[in-house]
Amino acid sequence: MENKYELFISIDQLTQSVYEKSFNSKGYEIIYNDDNILFLKKTNRDDFNKQHEKTVLDVIISIAKKYKTDGIVHIDLSNEVNSILVKIKDEENVRGFDNRITWPIRQAFTKAIISKKDQETNEG
Repeated sequence: MENKYELFISIDQLTQSVYEKSFNSKGYEIIYNDDNILFLKKTNRDDFNKQHEKTVLDVIISIAKKYKTDGIVHIDLSNEVNSILVKIKDEENVRGFDNRITWPIRQAFTKAIISKKDQETNEG
């Protein structure tokens, strides 16, 4: 089983604290909790290069800080992060601006935001 990575953007403080408690009880680790962003990880697999993972997670946080939306956006980045880590596992010098890292992450953000807007349109 692979690691789970959950990201919440534009989350208010009260909701953030409720989500923290809920995810902590489910065994998630808080990676980032600031700027209306909550980023969580559940480790199911520990054979990835920790430095590579840190680089990828830093890119995600950097991109998340640029996205501000109305209402909470939830993005499950598990598939993207796990596939990126598999692709770069044998490399020594991994850079955060590498397209193999940024492209799938930006695509996941875009899909989540479009999906949220579609839901809002269909509800309203």
